[in-house]
Amino acid sequence: MGLSFAQIPAIPLDKLLSGFNAIITNLFGIQIKRCPLNNVESDSFKNQLQKFLVLDYNANHVGTLYLDLYARPDKLSAPAQFTVQNPSPGQYKFI
Repeated sequence: MGLSFAQIPAIPLDKLLSGFNAIITNLFGIQIKRCPLNNVESDSFKNQLQKFLVLDYNANHVGTLYLDLYARPDKLSAPAQFTVQNPSPGQYKFI
C-alpha cells in the first residue's frame, strides 16, 4: 500500500533549491547563489527564467546555472539540459 503520485506533497521550490545547494556544497565544495537577470535575459524569457551563479569554495564564479521551470507554448515539452561554453566574448558554443 504505497502512496500514489497525487498523494505525495509538493516540495516548495525555495526548499528544494536550498536542499540542492546544501548537497552540492557538502559533496563538491561549490554553492549556487541567485542573481538578477540582465536586460536581454529578462526580455527573452518574460521573467520565467531563474539565474544562479555557481561559486567555488573561495567564492570565485565558476559557472552560471539557468532554471527554466515553467511551461509555455513554444517550449520543449520533454525535460532538457543544454551545456553552453563561452570560448570568447560574444560567442557561445553548445556542447
